[in-house]
Amino acid sequence: MPDQTDDEIYQRDPDGAGDGGGIILHDGRLGAVFPAELFRPEVEAIQGGGTGRGEAAFLSATRKTEDGEEAVALVLRHFRRGGLLGRMLGDRYIRNGLARSRPVREWRLMRELRRQGLPVPAPVAVRVAPRGLIYRGDLITERLEGAVPLADLLEAGNASLTLWQVVGATIARFHAAGAWHADLNVRNILVDEGSGVWLIDWDRGRLGVGRAGPLRANLRRLRRSLDKEVKSHPAGSNTALLERSIREGWPALERGYHRGAGNG
Repeated sequence: MPDQTDDEIYQRDPDGAGDGGGIILHDGRLGAVFPAELFRPEVEAIQGGGTGRGEAAFLSATRKTEDGEEAVALVLRHFRRGGLLGRMLGDRYIRNGLARSRPVREWRLMRELRRQGLPVPAPVAVRVAPRGLIYRGDLITERLEGAVPLADLLEAGNASLTLWQVVGATIARFHAAGAWHADLNVRNILVDEGSGVWLIDWDRGRLGVGRAGPLRANLRRLRRSLDKEVKSHPAGSNTALLERSIREGWPALERGYHRGAGNG
């Protein structure tokens, strides 16, 4: 895999952390020169944040159009390890070339998924900041305005059986394209205001997976994440509603998946 492809713009970030600053790849949608300050979370553009293994911040930028300028909502995610390695290494990764870095691999995977018409957020730019034998990295994508995690809809009792089927059919579309998600869980599935379903966080994901085993394992992982949501539900809340939603919804998801895969 090359460090830079023909449709990527390579840019140095001299003010970024790392040996000689950072390396930015972007697609030019915010201009020929990417506003590198967006990668520094202390800038005034930060509007909010997110939780989870990767730190996230909501940003706002502008891009030029034929009619002038328009605002674009963005999400900045800082790469951070999870689990035991996360406690030891935090946001540090071993250097093995720009093209093999996890931020660049996710950026390129998402771009290819977009080219194939699959519902993932538009990747805007990626930055890798090397220092010695390690690097740190960040990814900026366009924000899906109004979209919420499927988990939030389940907790509120707002996930219809039709939505469950759409979720299953959407996952089947990715699998039909050979796209494998490394962490398919109920919080990496977003639902927009038009009930469209999107998959986010493609770190360590892959294309070209044709075997049924790993793809079916995606569904088992999703099922485990649903069970985890029930177990982590706050005491005194309407856990019974959540359990019933999952119990009734999961068969609908499987029906949607099989129909989306052309099996029914």
